Amino acid sequence: MILSAQNLHNFFLRFSISPSPYRPCFLLKIQGITIMLDCPLDVSAGLNFIPLHLIPPESDSSTPWCGQDGTEHHELREIQGRVFVDGVMEFGLPLDTLVPYSEIDVILISNYQNILALPYITEETGFSGCIFATEPTIQIGRLYMEELLSHVQRSPKLSNPQEWKKLISLPSPLSSTVRPQLWVKLFTRKKMNLSLGRIQSVGYNQKLEIYGSIRISPVSSGYAIGSANWIVSTESSKVVYVSTTSTLTTHPRAIDQSSLKNADCLILGGNNQTSTTIPDSNIMLGEVFMNAVVTLKSGGNVLFPVYSAGLVYDLFEFMSTHLDNQGLSQIPLYFISGVAESSLAYSNIFAEWLSASKQKRVYLPEEPFPHAFLVKNNRLKHFKSICDENFTSEYRQPCVVFTGHPSLRFGDVVQFITTWKSNPLNAIIFTEPEFNHLDALAPYFPLAMKVLRFPIDTSLSPLQSVKLVRDSKPGTVVAFDELVKSGINFDPDIRLKSMKRLDVLEVPLDTSAEHLLIDSTMAKKIQLKKLREQFMCSITGQLDLKDNNFILKEGHVPVLDSFVPIEAEDLVNRLKTSFSDVVVSKEGNVTKITLSRDDAAVVVNGSRTAIECENATVRRKVTESLLLPFNQN
Repeated sequence: MILSAQNLHNFFLRFSISPSPYRPCFLLKIQGITIMLDCPLDVSAGLNFIPLHLIPPESDSSTPWCGQDGTEHHELREIQGRVFVDGVMEFGLPLDTLVPYSEIDVILISNYQNILALPYITEETGFSGCIFATEPTIQIGRLYMEELLSHVQRSPKLSNPQEWKKLISLPSPLSSTVRPQLWVKLFTRKKMNLSLGRIQSVGYNQKLEIYGSIRISPVSSGYAIGSANWIVSTESSKVVYVSTTSTLTTHPRAIDQSSLKNADCLILGGNNQTSTTIPDSNIMLGEVFMNAVVTLKSGGNVLFPVYSAGLVYDLFEFMSTHLDNQGLSQIPLYFISGVAESSLAYSNIFAEWLSASKQKRVYLPEEPFPHAFLVKNNRLKHFKSICDENFTSEYRQPCVVFTGHPSLRFGDVVQFITTWKSNPLNAIIFTEPEFNHLDALAPYFPLAMKVLRFPIDTSLSPLQSVKLVRDSKPGTVVAFDELVKSGINFDPDIRLKSMKRLDVLEVPLDTSAEHLLIDSTMAKKIQLKKLREQFMCSITGQLDLKDNNFILKEGHVPVLDSFVPIEAEDLVNRLKTSFSDVVVSKEGNVTKITLSRDDAAVVVNGSRTAIECENATVRRKVTESLLLPFNQN
């Protein structure tokens, strides 16, 4: 979504430039500042690739895909009637074709799942803006990135197929993919570290001024440890970005709803993709553990494809308690991830970012999460990989395994499915809602193991979104077209704007005042007069605008003889009266007039003209040249 302003009282919004509907990304332009709201990586693109095996399978049932003309395409392999790409795994990025990454001024990251595309945006793109996120988002986001690198690098593919992207007719489901030509290989560790090093850590409710024009502040969204909704405000307007948000009580700190109230515009971002009703995670967890117990009692193993942080913490807690209640305390719980140890440690370090009940345990003193106790008592065992020597010696069945990746395309989960899929006593239980379980399992068919899906999505359902809007009382609401058409009724008093992916929306902000600084010399001469209950005075002076700050000074400003539009050619002629090094360049509708000797430039974009210059004397000279009366040109 992009928000931009032609004047000080509007902003533009480009709605979701992310190829993933589950993890949107928006662009907001307000007061001349371009803000990216989240930068998720579309990992679902990887579903179109053959899984990366740690240990090569004993047999390969795939065959080259044959096109309609009978030509074999060896980059594409067919398994059980479905076609996959055989080569280096690739991922989707937020689009940069409409607004280049180099023109982004600010990036606001709402949670650690929406940070994965950052290296592609900030490194080797000309990006020079600033990035903000909470400390847990930065640190757990780093774990997610490191785990992705570990998964992909442990099982390298030698081929990097690209010819298939040139085919006019692709087989399903590749034919329905979003711009596969723009898919990219995974970032390097160097770029990951450089991008993360750019981020400035912020706390909840901390207010930061950006470029002297806007203020930003993160508030708890209740979805994950350190997750945030963002408030972007000017002197007299307020825009709220509601990212992936939860009003349920789980392990993160509760949502801060009071800070969202009375916004001029509220943007509804990540919503529940699995349910139109209010999710009840306790009921869903009950279904999960009931089926897990049935499987374990029959002698089978249970496999949970999970991320290395977040929901998995709750699964540890409830699974161990449920097994104890069923007399199955002897069943081992294995957590396998290259970042398992760090994830378990971080969850206990970030106590101030947790729910009230978890924080209370810290002051008892106890660990906020039960899994710390489970690890100490050897009830929950964590390993970096199934290739870990300690895992080989500790491993016994039946057992419960938590491992990644939820897409089933890389990580230790690939080996577990390959090993366990032929045994009908075993079960794989999907709880992460992001991936379609049948799409994830497609390259593993046929399989005899039980497949169960209980998606636990704590983000806002449509009903909860309506309630949050009702309680927040914004002037305008911007929401996905799917949400608006879901049959849920928003209050009729709310101005509702529906948008589809890549739509551009101009949103008016009802502002009537701007902050103004008065030069100290002029301020000393002001004489206030009381008029009824107010003190007033008239002021005449020169109004300067620099870095989005208005400053009133003493002095005379030349004015135009007429308010007719001025063409770029007229501006060039005016500048040539005072400057000898005038160079003109054009890109689309934008004209840039560069004064290289004076390190200054004039940018003309439609009806808007901006002066770019750090030197106040030169800037004044440029201004006076542009405002020369017509008869002097």
